[in-house]
Amino acid sequence: PGVGAAGGLGFCLRAFLGARIYRGIEAMIELAGLEERVRGYDLIITGEGKLDRQTGSGKVPLGILRLGERYRVPVICLCGVDESGGAYSFERVFPIVPGHGTMEESLAETGTRFRKLIREELIPWLHSKEDLFTIEEK
Repeated sequence: PGVGAAGGLGFCLRAFLGARIYRGIEAMIELAGLEERVRGYDLIITGEGKLDRQTGSGKVPLGILRLGERYRVPVICLCGVDESGGAYSFERVFPIVPGHGTMEESLAETGTRFRKLIREELIPWLHSKEDLFTIEEK
């Protein structure tokens, strides 16, 4: 377990060279020093193309969510489509296609949709939470 599609290579590296096997997000959190950096953060923002059941299988947003939970930092997720059914404990999920949109819809005019999401939903939501964290606009 934990050696992925190239299992033979991972097994050999572990057996003969003492390599440690990490899930992808765990390695990135360690390499980026995120454990130390998130202490004192007011909010963490992560993203995913499609938030769904597979997100729980070691994908980046879930790793970031667990990191935030460990340090009691709220985590929000920006995504193309939300098919999670509320399965994850993000503070809030912001899909660029509201409701039951499709990936095709989220990919159409992504930049325009994303800017609209930021302007019309994310920024007002952040302002409504000013008691939780400081907002500095430039």
